[in-house]
Amino acid sequence: MSEISVDLSEQSCPVFNLDKDKELILKNKNFIFGKNGSGKSTLTNLIRDQYQSEFDIRIFTGFESILTDSKLNAVVLGTENAEIKRKLDGIESDLEKLNVKLEPLESEYKSLTWMPEYEEDGIIISELLKKNNDAKKNYEQKDNEINRFYQDMARKLKQMNNPQITIPSYNKNYFISDIPKVKELNESEIMQSLETLREQAKQEVQSFKVPKTDFQRILDETNELIQYQIEETTILEEVGNDSKKKSFADFGRKIHEPGDKCAFCGNTYAPERSIQLENYFSAPVLKEYQEKLRNHVDKLEKEFSTYKQLGLLIENNFYNSFKDKVKQCNELLKLKQKGIIEYLNLLIIEVREKQSNNFMIKASLQMDIPESFSKEIAMISKLIQENNDYSEKLDDEQTKSREALRLHHVYQCLNLKEDYLIEWQGFELESFKLKELEKIVGISSTELESKKSAILGSESNPPKGTIKDLTYQIDELELEKSNLLKKTQNTSILAENINTRLKHSGKSDLQLELQKDENEIEHYLIKDGTNGVRPIDQISTGEKNIIAFLYFMENLSVAGHTKKKIIIFDDPMNSNDDTMQYLIITEMQKLYRGNYNENFNANRDYFICLTHNAHFYLNIQPHGYFKEKKIDTKDKTKTIEVSKYTKNNFYRIMNGVFRKITSEKEDLNTHYEYLWIELESLYENNLINSMLNTMRRIVETYTKFNNVKSQAFYKDKEEQEKLFNVNSHSIDDLSAELVGKTRDQLLELFKQLFYENSAKNHYNSHCKIAILI
Repeated sequence: MSEISVDLSEQSCPVFNLDKDKELILKNKNFIFGKNGSGKSTLTNLIRDQYQSEFDIRIFTGFESILTDSKLNAVVLGTENAEIKRKLDGIESDLEKLNVKLEPLESEYKSLTWMPEYEEDGIIISELLKKNNDAKKNYEQKDNEINRFYQDMARKLKQMNNPQITIPSYNKNYFISDIPKVKELNESEIMQSLETLREQAKQEVQSFKVPKTDFQRILDETNELIQYQIEETTILEEVGNDSKKKSFADFGRKIHEPGDKCAFCGNTYAPERSIQLENYFSAPVLKEYQEKLRNHVDKLEKEFSTYKQLGLLIENNFYNSFKDKVKQCNELLKLKQKGIIEYLNLLIIEVREKQSNNFMIKASLQMDIPESFSKEIAMISKLIQENNDYSEKLDDEQTKSREALRLHHVYQCLNLKEDYLIEWQGFELESFKLKELEKIVGISSTELESKKSAILGSESNPPKGTIKDLTYQIDELELEKSNLLKKTQNTSILAENINTRLKHSGKSDLQLELQKDENEIEHYLIKDGTNGVRPIDQISTGEKNIIAFLYFMENLSVAGHTKKKIIIFDDPMNSNDDTMQYLIITEMQKLYRGNYNENFNANRDYFICLTHNAHFYLNIQPHGYFKEKKIDTKDKTKTIEVSKYTKNNFYRIMNGVFRKITSEKEDLNTHYEYLWIELESLYENNLINSMLNTMRRIVETYTKFNNVKSQAFYKDKEEQEKLFNVNSHSIDDLSAELVGKTRDQLLELFKQLFYENSAKNHYNSHCKIAILI
């Protein structure tokens, strides 16, 4: 049956918190708990306004909305005639025959959908269902083993921290998602990934620079200088043009002073000869040439020094991923550096020889010109750029390396066998076993569902003799019967039904008698059981409420139209209903269970119960927490657990928010538990006085239930006794100002009271408020 939604944004005043929910989803049956003033009536009005054109809306709000001025809503009904009676007898006979056919089919169907409570009816589980249950059990056992493997392996990977290869929240779901991506790494890849993970962010490497030298030009300049021949302005006949003699004469001039004996010939080195040689070797042309040689040597030595001191790439400035390339570049640099140094050194030697013998005639140097560093610089620049770019994507690279290592370890986990568990045969084989078991479950489930379908029949056009077919026939006859009964109803039948129910509940002093006034307007007198008429103003609120309730229940069968119904009970149990609450609860349960099919059709109508009464809320809902296993309609190979919280909607209205209750743990268990929930709500709204009142009620309930005397409970706790002992003060002598406590201080005193009375666990299990003081 489809759900309906209520648009909460159409509320006439801001009761509901639209930031939390803008719509409320309602199922076929709904149980909503909320304090007075929480918005129950507002919700009722919203449902009525939004769905009255589509549904037959029936709302019970108590006596005031139905019974006023001592009158019930007039009901004008026809009487039964002989023809209708004959038809009804025929329908009853047909219904009896159909039910005889239906009963064994339902028993067989229940054996195929067996539950323990069916044993009371003598129904035993079918062999098909046993077979299916065994197959599911085997599948679940293997599935649990594999799930345990997922959990164990995920935990193992999560605990690996040198380096950390998983996120902190890594669990079995992440492990499962990693399985399709696994890849084994070799030792080199593992080391590379580990190095990447150990990398620390480095500063940007600056561009690498080398001098730019025109080696061809240097060679040309050198050749020009060493091949240069000095033109003589003064001629020494004994020397002539012999360069060796010129060099010998120049060397002797430099090592002798005038008057010295010549080391070669033994003659005296005359001053006149000294002047003659000085003039010869000090000619301007020679001096200029010698200056050029000195300058050129300086230039060559400077270039030599520059290339000699040429630096290399510093490995530690680069990431580990690039260090091999750094070494390669440095080797190329050193090789090129060596060639240039040798080249320059040779040029220096040649020029110095020319310096030592200016008149020496040298041949032109024929040498290979060193290549520039352009290729190396291009390679180094690219390397530096890649290294610097790597800084920006270091996080990505480390993420990739971490994933690669993790997937490698996942691969290893999948290949574990006895090292994991003695009987574990490896993930691949265990997964294969699971798939085979799944096939067995599928075959078994198909057989079971086929048998069930053959007995149950389809929703539309069911085969003859199936449960659906017989049920549809019964429903049609019941509908025909209901329509006939509606034609035979009269006011006396309605009054008799209400009176009968009241008598059965022990209220014989509360009987209805139909009367008509002079205008033939029908109304009810309330009799005391001895033909006395009770004044309406002496009828208690609870008595008015039960009359109105029973009338409302009877009136549900009156067909105003053929629309589907939405039946709303807006706080049906008031504070004076205690003596009649069993009747109200029983009748409402019969209604939503489908006992009164003409009043409420569970396949098309909606039932909504709203109440502020915790005791009533706990008793009106379906009893027990049994969970039924059913085939998942989305995946027929699986079963799902269905509880009353799945079949029905349960809500609690707190601070304008509909809090959906999905399990017994979230639901109220006792009225005492509700007091703790109320305390939490009052705390959130900072209502100090109301908090005190609720705390007193909690203490009073706790001490009475546990038979603890007040004097012992408040021993040496004067402050708590003044605040929480219901007998220590009048109801109004503690205003918020006189209390002088914040909500947190008040709660801390309340907490200490339980802690010091050995009720720490009791307090912690009931109070969910976190305080900071």
